[in-house]
Amino acid sequence: MRSFICQTVSTRSNGVPDAFRDLPLLEITGDGVTNSHAYTPGGYDPAARAFTADPGGAFIRAVSASSASPLAEVRITDAAHGRLLLRETRHAATDSPLAWETSAYDEKGRLLRTEFSDGTALTNTY
Repeated sequence: MRSFICQTVSTRSNGVPDAFRDLPLLEITGDGVTNSHAYTPGGYDPAARAFTADPGGAFIRAVSASSASPLAEVRITDAAHGRLLLRETRHAATDSPLAWETSAYDEKGRLLRTEFSDGTALTNTY
């Protein structure tokens, strides 16, 4: 039998915004693999794919890394609805970007377009 340990952001902490509650912080598998997660609120400029830390920001930057991989995943989501706006794969040691995808949504929250670092795109028409 394999064990699994998961530590999450506390739901009982009065200072924790709702968007951060119950998110994983640290996971340790029975095989000894450690997965860590960090979250930062802030602002996001989609044209520049740039995130700026700000405690009152409307976006969340999540960074996930695993001891089993030299890669890290960075995700930018809107805090109110959790829609993915940017996903990047980065080299964990150097923080160099390796691949990315950006997404845009309409006023109803429907996915309109996703662009990928390889030059391809996905477009939805409603």
